[in-house]
Amino acid sequence: MVLCLKSAKRTAFTLNVTRSVRFYGARSTTKCQSIKARSLRLAGAFLGVGCAIATGVSISLAFGEGEDDNLVCENDIGGQGSNSIKENQRKHHLKEAVKASILKLEQVKEETGSPGLVCAVSVDGEVVMSTGLGFADVENGVKCHDGTMMRIASISKALTSVAVGKLLQEGKIDLNAPVQDYVDYFPLKEYNGEMAAITMKHLMSHTSGIRHYEKMLKDKEAELNGGNKQVELRKDEKSSETLNEVVKEVDVHSEAVIKSGKDPKGQNNEKIIPGKEKDVKPKIEGSQNNEFQLKEYYISKHYDTVKEAVAIFKDDPLLKMPGSDYLYTTHGWTLLSACIEGASGKDYVAYMKEMCYDLGLDNTIVELNDPIVYNRSKYYKRDSKGKLMNTPYVNNSYKWAGGGFLSTVKDLVKLGNIVLYSFQCANATLWKKKGYLRKDIVERFWTPEQATMGKVSKKRKETAFGLGWQLLSGTSSYGCCRETKFAAYHTGGAVGASSVLLIVPSDSSEENCNAVKSTKETKETKEKMLYGSSREKEQHELSVAKNANRCKEELKPRGIVVAIIVNMQEVGLVDTALNIAENFTFEL
Repeated sequence: MVLCLKSAKRTAFTLNVTRSVRFYGARSTTKCQSIKARSLRLAGAFLGVGCAIATGVSISLAFGEGEDDNLVCENDIGGQGSNSIKENQRKHHLKEAVKASILKLEQVKEETGSPGLVCAVSVDGEVVMSTGLGFADVENGVKCHDGTMMRIASISKALTSVAVGKLLQEGKIDLNAPVQDYVDYFPLKEYNGEMAAITMKHLMSHTSGIRHYEKMLKDKEAELNGGNKQVELRKDEKSSETLNEVVKEVDVHSEAVIKSGKDPKGQNNEKIIPGKEKDVKPKIEGSQNNEFQLKEYYISKHYDTVKEAVAIFKDDPLLKMPGSDYLYTTHGWTLLSACIEGASGKDYVAYMKEMCYDLGLDNTIVELNDPIVYNRSKYYKRDSKGKLMNTPYVNNSYKWAGGGFLSTVKDLVKLGNIVLYSFQCANATLWKKKGYLRKDIVERFWTPEQATMGKVSKKRKETAFGLGWQLLSGTSSYGCCRETKFAAYHTGGAVGASSVLLIVPSDSSEENCNAVKSTKETKETKEKMLYGSSREKEQHELSVAKNANRCKEELKPRGIVVAIIVNMQEVGLVDTALNIAENFTFEL
């Protein structure tokens, strides 16, 4: 073994070691074949070697204090010494990454005015950071911690997608089959006079054409000189307007606008020219339109069954032809939960409870108001003056699949690693345990749907929707410019809560499988390998055997998973999650 010690000043040691070595100072040659050394001069001062102990290939060094005493060890063979150094480097990097990430979280908490924030991060399947900042309950002074239960909002969709994947794996569903195959009470749909078949794939990719919380009606009778008028139907659990009433209201309103050139309701005082009327455009997720102003967001009625929840929207017209365009919809996932019931023969809540038990997600449950839930957070918003307020009571039973679960950040990170492990587990015979889902299923879910490309995020044009997951494509168009890594994630926004779950697979995620493949070398390949000595060949074979054992018994998901939840609504967290993931991205 050759060990070189380098510093910023002129200094070097070369040790040719064949067995255990104890090196004390520059003059000692005990148990060494050869030593080449000279005095260390750091900042002009003589520094002798305090102590260097080598056992096999493991070496530790201690030097006197100096101005430039940062030394780098290089080992041309590797071994325990190299691994020890790498492990120390890794620990140092993790410490710095945690420090930088907590600072970022504190900044975001202050900037957004969030009372409480919880975050967890895992690297290669190991939780390296879990923390809570601020208050879960401001009034009672209860602080946040990594076990605080909060609304995960639309991350419930990613959780539900795992249930769909399991049923697909069991051959109980067909993603391309009409939803009526599983939900007989959902009516057949038309769009512009044509039959429109909605599939589970459409529901999972938000291309079904089913409305979101807003209710829009494309009213051909209200078209004015070629203009296409769309109006919002406001509906809550207490009352609803019939289509005829809405059409009549639109006609009267439109006629008044044309005659006077002004909006009689005072909503628009601008002169309107007949034939050039502005359409009332649908509100879409991510736009400037605020969905928190919609009444359906604040439903307080409890729905005993998924069928009752589907009744909220099942008779409403489609806003898009299924499969043609992207339109974010939480109601679509309520219909998807009905499909899960039809395919599994079980109640959705019961099915998800069993699945969460199998996954080991002990703190992930549907949100119910009556049961006592330990460590449950309260939820907050700010008024127009920025004053902190409690949010109104809501009952999320009408959208359990799309936004009705409670969880902790540690459970969310575990969920991310379960999916990541499935994504990377190519061959169950080479891994000690197979993934919860087949690799090809996760790959399908993490494949962008063409109709969603560039429409999911105004800020990130490279973002699209797969099946149950938002996807950030790995791109690098120009040298030394912005480079994005592939990531699968889901954000969430609920009354009094915001969340994100981010999964960034390692660029070297195939190394695990490649390491296994190295154990499958053919005899001919081995015979062609050149070794400097029989000992080197023996060391190589020992390394291969050790590597194979590690791959079979200790294989873990390769990548970074970040989960963040705050008990404040309307807080964007994707940038923060990406920033934190970047902090933990390093190669050793």
